[in-house]
Amino acid sequence: MAGSNEAVVYGGLNNAGSECDWLLSRSNHLTGMDIKTQLREAKHAYTEVRKAGHFDTSWDEISKDLDKVQENIKHTSNGCVSIM
Repeated sequence: MAGSNEAVVYGGLNNAGSECDWLLSRSNHLTGMDIKTQLREAKHAYTEVRKAGHFDTSWDEISKDLDKVQENIKHTSNGCVSIM
């Protein structure tokens, strides 16, 4: 399967002044050719918000979460919200 995966983590403060990290990730995989030989793509987006340092982890864990999501997602934690 060809395509790309990417993720970025942003740090900031919630309304109470606590540090939080926001994960934004997406994938764009080519899944094959249709009858008219145009590429079809499987696009996924995933987001999470957690306490600072939570995403100091391996790409494999993030990739698993990304691959299972197909719709828009909203995640709330520790007074923070992330929507994709």
